[in-house]
Amino acid sequence: MLRTITKSHLLKVRPYSTASAVSALKARVPWKKTDYVSPTQAQMLKTTISHLFEQPSKTFKAGDAVPPGFHLAYFNPCDPEPTLASDGYSEQQAPGEPYVNRMWLGGSVEFHEGKGLQMGEQSTCSETLVDVREPGSSAGDKLLVTIQREMRNDSVEQPALTEKRTLIYMKAETGEKRGASFDKVITPPEGATHSVTFIPSSTLLFRYSALTFNGHKIHYDPDYAREVESLPAVIVHGPLTVTLMLTWMNDIVHKEQPGKRIAAFEYKNVLPLFCNNELTLRCKPLKNSDGYKVWIENHNSSLCMSGMLKVE
Repeated sequence: MLRTITKSHLLKVRPYSTASAVSALKARVPWKKTDYVSPTQAQMLKTTISHLFEQPSKTFKAGDAVPPGFHLAYFNPCDPEPTLASDGYSEQQAPGEPYVNRMWLGGSVEFHEGKGLQMGEQSTCSETLVDVREPGSSAGDKLLVTIQREMRNDSVEQPALTEKRTLIYMKAETGEKRGASFDKVITPPEGATHSVTFIPSSTLLFRYSALTFNGHKIHYDPDYAREVESLPAVIVHGPLTVTLMLTWMNDIVHKEQPGKRIAAFEYKNVLPLFCNNELTLRCKPLKNSDGYKVWIENHNSSLCMSGMLKVE
C-alpha cells in the first residue's frame, strides 16, 4: 500500500504556553496526504465490524465506492515511532507540551453528490487547520483544535467528502481529574425506533487501531490508560463510533428510504465509551425531515454520543 505524507513539520513541537501553542499551530501550512484506496483495507474493516450488526459478508473490488464511515481507514498519519508523542499519537496537528492528553470531541462529515470516493484509485486528502482556541472556562488548561479534511480521487477535481474533526487537548493534571465525570449519567433522548446493543472487545479496538495506523495507547494499552491517564479501561475510538454509527445507519436508510443516501452526519462525544462495557446505538426519524436523530448510550444508560444524520 502506498501512503505518503508531504509535510515539513514532523518534528515535535514543544511550546510551553497557551499563546505559543496557538501561534505554532496557526503558523503551520496545510497538510496533504496521498493514499491508494485499497479494497483490501475496506474488506478488513468490514470484517472487523460486520458481525456487530449481523450483516452479510461482502467482497469489495476496484471501482466500488467507499461506504460511509470507511473513509477513516485511509489517509492516516504514517509517522516514524521516534516522532510520536509519549501517548503514541501523531504530533503533526497537536499543540505540543504541556497539552499532552487528548480526546476526540466531535465533528461532521459531508458526502458530496457523485460517485463518492472510489476504491482502486490513487487519491488525495487535503487538511487545513480551521480553528484552535481555549474553551470558555478552561483557564489555559485545555485547547480545542479543529481540522478540515477534503478527500478526492486524483482522477477527478471535486472532493468526494469533507470532514471536520475537533480534538480537545489537555494538560496532564487536567486529564487526571477526568475520572469524576466517567460515572456521570446524562439523560438520553426518548423514542428510539431502532437500536442495536453489543460489547466492544479489545480485539475490535486493536483491529481498528491497526487499520487506521493509530498508535494512541488509550485504545489498546490498559496499563497506560489506568496508570498514566487515570482511565478505568481503554477507550473506544471516537472515529470508531463514527464508523459504527454510519455503517448501521446506512443499512437503515437503504431499507426505509430506498433510493436515498446519507448526505451528512454531525456528532458530539459527551462521555467516553470503554472497552468491554456494553453500548447501544439508537436512532429515531426527525420530524418534518428525512433525516435521523442518532445517539449512543453506555452500560449505565447514559448518553455518550449525540448526532444528526441528513438524508437526501
